[in-house]
Amino acid sequence: MKLMNHQQTATKICLNQRATLVAYAIGTGKTATALHCLNPKGKNLIVAPASLLANWRKELALWGLDGSIDVEILSYNAIKPEMTADTIIFDEAHLLKNEYSLRTCTAEIMTKRAKRIVMLTATPVLNNIREIKTLYKTMGIELPLLEGKDLHDYLIAKQLMLRVKTKEVLNLPEITFSQKDVKLKDTEEIIRLQEEIRQMYNDAQENMEELWADYQMQLVGKLMQIRRHVGISKTHGAIETINEQLAYKVGEPLVVFGYHQKVLELLAKTFNAPLIYGKTSL
Repeated sequence: MKLMNHQQTATKICLNQRATLVAYAIGTGKTATALHCLNPKGKNLIVAPASLLANWRKELALWGLDGSIDVEILSYNAIKPEMTADTIIFDEAHLLKNEYSLRTCTAEIMTKRAKRIVMLTATPVLNNIREIKTLYKTMGIELPLLEGKDLHDYLIAKQLMLRVKTKEVLNLPEITFSQKDVKLKDTEEIIRLQEEIRQMYNDAQENMEELWADYQMQLVGKLMQIRRHVGISKTHGAIETINEQLAYKVGEPLVVFGYHQKVLELLAKTFNAPLIYGKTSL
């Protein structure tokens, strides 16, 4: 195994300066890049969401670094201000976007004693420019009074932020979409909700504007319930499709995205697969 060119470039830059934000796009290998920035003779700390701790341990083993260097892997909820390390890596660093949050204040204190800080995130700015400024403040970097494109260009020019897009560095095929029709049967719950909506329509004298004006909240709520039931009723078709993919590409990983919590839980249980959603602890 060896790093790709863009990873090697990022590693060299991170090793030549105290603090760097690696804002590479998803799938471009930020984890492997960061692992090669660890100090082989010093103490290292990796901070990541709880759901990603196992993956970091796996990557350490994959690159033959487990047991050969001093490294501790902790979740954001486990870090404390008195902790210190020669090198600190913050994965999903956008979790430090709020300058007043406890985790951000804790991270800022920790970084003051570190010799090298590497922050990893594919989304350095989620809502406003203040968030990215908070990340640099946490790293101990004072930014000039610039905004928008001027700030972006400054960060790139100074190599304080490393940015590449997936299509620029990976030879990936075009995304393909396919649609699978699934026969659905109305459940008692769906039939009841449909009747209630029909009654609202009749009460509004079959006028859509009056229906929306008089029953907006109730109508949206019932439509969302129908949507959820339809989603659950498609679970069997989703299981068939997943089995087809697993049979077609034996041994290859498969990621399934879904909208409804109940559907995700049913799929995870069916395939004994890890589940990451709103209830997953960070």
